[in-house]
Amino acid sequence: MAFDFERAIERLRGKAAMIAKRYQQAVEQRDAARDEISRLEEEISRKDREIRELKMKVEYLSVVTSARPGIEEMRRSRAMLSELVREIDHCISDLQS
Repeated sequence: MAFDFERAIERLRGKAAMIAKRYQQAVEQRDAARDEISRLEEEISRKDREIRELKMKVEYLSVVTSARPGIEEMRRSRAMLSELVREIDHCISDLQS
């Protein structure tokens, strides 16, 4: 009977060692996964900042492009200003006479 008891204890020790080894592996895998998560979260933060900056640049470029007049618009504006100056000169000459 003592023989069976000693054998059972040895099997339990072996199984306990195997469980401890598996637990240690699980802990190491968990820690590695946490490190990877932290690294990926930092990368996501960097990418989010970069996206915000690029969106601002696109918005600025859109504003600049739409605010910059074309050649035809500049010609029309100059013609209109020239016409207004002529009218103002005509009014001034009317007031002086």
